Amino acid sequence: MSRIVLSKSSFAVRRGVTKSAVSRWLRYGFISGAALTADGKMIVVAEAEAQLAARIDPGRGRPPRAQYMSASPLPALARCAAAVAAEEQLVAIEHRLADAERRLTAAIEFGDELMDELDRWLDELPAKLGLGPDMVEILCRERGEFRRRIDG
Repeated sequence: MSRIVLSKSSFAVRRGVTKSAVSRWLRYGFISGAALTADGKMIVVAEAEAQLAARIDPGRGRPPRAQYMSASPLPALARCAAAVAAEEQLVAIEHRLADAERRLTAAIEFGDELMDELDRWLDELPAKLGLGPDMVEILCRERGEFRRRIDG
């Protein structure tokens, strides 16, 4: 029989508990010695299950033995794959957002240039049309009103 070794997170999924529950079991010695790999970072499933069966009260809310013994680490792997896919989608969205920001900045700059050109044209218009002071005043008032509407 092959030796199954899992991370704390994967072992927690297998047992139907949180990762912090597994950390507590390790801290209090419920899982120790042969149930850990040499570096102490991974859990040897068969040995950890045997140690827990000897030390944990089965009536305290853990899943029935048959349920966690048949549990597979595949749900955890599926979540990892989903996380990778979500990260890839996030990167794609960030690229699209950056592109939209560049286009928006260019549009704003074009609009500012257009407004500056309109202002220059309106400055020259009264003289070209030979308008008197009253008409120039009306034109300036309308221009200010137009600017207030545009600037929001």
